This record gives sequence, structure tokens and C-alpha cells, in this order.
Amino acid sequence: MAAAIGRLIASGRLAPGDRLPTVRVLAGELGVSPATVSHAWQALSAVGLITSRGRGGTFVQDTAPTWLPAGFTAALELGPAVVLLQPRAHNPTGASMTAHRAEELAQLLRTTAASADTIVIEDDHSAEISIAPDMSLGFWLPVPSERDAMVRLTASGIRVAGGSPFLANTGGPEFIRVTAGALPDDIRPVAEALFAAAHPRDAAVHPVAARWS
Repeated sequence: MAAAIGRLIASGRLAPGDRLPTVRVLAGELGVSPATVSHAWQALSAVGLITSRGRGGTFVQDTAPTWLPAGFTAALELGPAVVLLQPRAHNPTGASMTAHRAEELAQLLRTTAASADTIVIEDDHSAEISIAPDMSLGFWLPVPSERDAMVRLTASGIRVAGGSPFLANTGGPEFIRVTAGALPDDIRPVAEALFAAAHPRDAAVHPVAARWS
């Protein structure tokens, strides 16, 4: 319920200053318990989307919260161990991450010293049912052969994911999906291994060695 109301606010169908139904009225209209509505109202209030004016009622906030860059930066300054992102929404009305938003997030992660060791986890479990395009803080590396590139990089101790689309027709371009994180040592071996995967004919044989020491 909180997510549905949040989407109505984000889309503008519920405008700043709009008065919301009382807990009991909305519970009666939806056929749910007042506690369910109350919990949804509390969740929306906690993220700054609605505000209670006591007996005056509950209203959509006059100013929607600004999560980026200030909100996300403030969170990164706390040095979180993990940032969990869901790039794509699980239904057509949900908000998915745009290319601009991904660039903004990646830039904040790169420039915030306290988040140097933060691990970014992208939960894209809605990929098969979402209508939004794939989006990632990592990048897609074109390769002559997805399978050969994955074997070559795995032998070098670098784990990547297959990025080629799962289509019935074959013959299209192949990719691997690369997400860069904090590197504990020289980045040159990693760069050489990625180059060798993308241009196997132009690269020297990359030594088989453990990525992490």
C-alpha cells in the first residue's frame, strides 16, 4: 500500500498539499484493517512523502524529498558496508533506474572517500518481467565470444557475468558484464585481462594466476 501511494505521489496524481483519507475511511474503502493503513502511513511519513497535521489530517508533503545527491551522499559518508540497488522495478508502474541516475550513483561512489570499501550489490531479479531496459553501475564489454571471454577471465581470477541477450535468434553481438569494485593492488593486470578478453587476437597470452593475493 505504501508503495502504491508513493507511486501516485511520484507521478503527480497526488499533488503536494493534497489531503489523504483518514485511516478508518481508507481501511473501509479497501476492506483492510486500520492497522494496515496506519503502517503504510507511517512508512510514507518516515521517508518524507506525507506529513500529519494532527486533527487537521494527513497531507502530501509540500516539498518532495531529494534523495540525490544529498541524501545518498549523506548515507555514503557513514561508510556503509553494502549498498543494495534494484535497477528495475517489478511492475510497469514502478520506478526503474535511468542511465543518468546510474551515472550519478557511480560518481558519488567514486568520489566519497568513506565508501571506498563499500560493496555494491545489484538485485536485478525483476529482469524477466520488467519492461525497463537493463541498467547497471558496471559496464558491458563487447567480446568476440562470451564463453571464451568468461573462461579466459576466470582463469585469471576475474569473475564476470554473461551479458549477451537470451534470444531465439543467434548471430548477434556478444558481451560480458563487468562490475568494477575496489582493487587491493595494481589495476594493470585487470586491465590487461579485460583487453585480452575483448581483443584475443591482439593480446598476448594472459598468465593464469589468482586475481587476489
